[in-house]
Amino acid sequence: MMMTLPMSEGEGERFPEDDSSPIYSPAMEESQFDAREADNRRAFMLFGGAIAVLLLIAFLVLKAYGGGTRGPDEPPRIIADTSPYKSAPEDPGGSQTPNQDISVYDRINGEPGAEDVTIVEDSEVPMPAPTGVQIGIRGQEDAPAQKPAVKPVATPVTTPTPAPVVSSPGSYAVQVAALRSQAEAETMWTSFTGKFGGILPAASGRDINRVDRGARGTFYQLRVAGFDSKDSANTFCATLKARGQDCLVVRR
Repeated sequence: MMMTLPMSEGEGERFPEDDSSPIYSPAMEESQFDAREADNRRAFMLFGGAIAVLLLIAFLVLKAYGGGTRGPDEPPRIIADTSPYKSAPEDPGGSQTPNQDISVYDRINGEPGAEDVTIVEDSEVPMPAPTGVQIGIRGQEDAPAQKPAVKPVATPVTTPTPAPVVSSPGSYAVQVAALRSQAEAETMWTSFTGKFGGILPAASGRDINRVDRGARGTFYQLRVAGFDSKDSANTFCATLKARGQDCLVVRR
């Protein structure tokens, strides 16, 4: 059985007599150590150090490139290098090259020579050319005298005699053109037969009909005559139109 010492009034509460009563220790009054709080403090210190390092790097970058930056509206500026391209060394060294005072180097550098130049007049006088002597090339004969140019005689232009109008039987004709003169009608017939001679009927022939239109003038109708019926004339005219030649069927 555990014995307790008597305590004065107001000194404190008594402890129970069993083992369940706490034992007093000064360490119980201090705050307990927490590992999580220590880790938080260490992480905060590392984060602060990293921020400080980043700020230092940013300051150094701005310090290095601050002089070369420009605004968005400013044109780029290129500063020329003012340092000398080349300069003579203080102690060139080497050996002295002889014969550096030759006058040819002055000529190369553009400096006039120092020697005196005397201009001598030409003493030779050309001889006068002999008179009465014909100068020619050996082996070349004298050129023959030019003959007067003969004017070419103009050849008279013969006008072809117009061919007579072929009178072909038949009551119908196929008109292919209406021209202003007889000569134009004959020229047109030559061109027409050269182009369509292969399809002309055997009994057909040329027919030029002169028509007076009063105020409009005189026309010469070029026609292909020799058709007994209107149907045969229409057939031939259709063949011409298929080949690009305009025409019309008329009664003679």
